[in-house]
Amino acid sequence: CRRINNAPMERKSVLESIIHFDEPVISLQQAYGELLSQPEAAEESRTPIEFTASHALNVLDRYVAGEIDARDLEDWANLLEGAEGIRFETPEIQKLIFDLANPALNEPISRDLAKRWIQRLV
Repeated sequence: CRRINNAPMERKSVLESIIHFDEPVISLQQAYGELLSQPEAAEESRTPIEFTASHALNVLDRYVAGEIDARDLEDWANLLEGAEGIRFETPEIQKLIFDLANPALNEPISRDLAKRWIQRLV
């Protein structure tokens, strides 16, 4: 978990990092786990942070470019899907994250799948 002045990241910062996938998945999972273990987290504002098509397109583009591998994309989608405090902009965006988090139930993650989702979201 990134820390500022040795203090844990705030709830909003952790959720934004998850949405933007701006850290390795393991770091995001650890930061979220630390967030859940903080007693003050329950007292913080529960205003949800929105995950939008723009966020999804950014991450899918990074996957297609080879910056993220399929396993990390699946793990990130699982974290995003289960994170309290994140709201999906549309049911379609929620379906995308469900599909990425559950490739065994849907379709294996591939560049072709990502490109089709990109076309659906633009």
